[in-house]
Amino acid sequence: MQADRRDGVARPGAPACGVAGRSLALCPFVDWLSLLRSETRRLMAVTRFEGEFGMRSLLHAAIAAVLLFVPGAFAEEAAKAPPCSSPEFRQLDFWVGTWDLSWTNPDGTPGTGRNVISRSLNDCVIEENFTTIGGERPFSGMSVSTFDTKAGHWRQTWVDNAGGYLPFTGGPSEEGFQFRLVNAADGRTMRMIWKNVKKVSLDWHWQESKDGGKSWEDRWVIHYRKAK
Repeated sequence: MQADRRDGVARPGAPACGVAGRSLALCPFVDWLSLLRSETRRLMAVTRFEGEFGMRSLLHAAIAAVLLFVPGAFAEEAAKAPPCSSPEFRQLDFWVGTWDLSWTNPDGTPGTGRNVISRSLNDCVIEENFTTIGGERPFSGMSVSTFDTKAGHWRQTWVDNAGGYLPFTGGPSEEGFQFRLVNAADGRTMRMIWKNVKKVSLDWHWQESKDGGKSWEDRWVIHYRKAK
């Protein structure tokens, strides 16, 4: 505890910053409040015998002190917040992990692969590294996804070893987390959507819509299971 010595008399005060009972996050506010109290006591001593004019001066000084120190304290706390710390940046975390993949090819044969999803760049980015296993022509690709704070939605960029480049936008929806891509050439809309999300498994659907998103048809369905 800190002693409050007003008029030369020691009195119990508030606990110091960083000790039990007081959060470190409140220290900047404690500092300017202490300064404000100190300045107020000093002005009271100066204006004690000045009557109404003195009280007005005291009031004006107190208001000025608040306007001076409060914004600075809030700005200091805001500046300490780490980048990408808002909850939106964690909306795709369910996808993070090393996954074994399985699906059925158009000809009915089974397909397998692996996808490694990780957080990178101070947890601002979700990075994907996908590859098929087996087959005559292995297919691999990668994507980076992040929440665009200015636009208010997610963005993903996909590239692969077949020369593909696909930019998506999206985010959480009632059906599940999804990214969409509109093909301006023929008006088709493509999307990826995650369904049946659990801790150790999920289903990823690549779908096409020819009516602006009113109905969807599966083009590729991949079952994910956490690798052991």
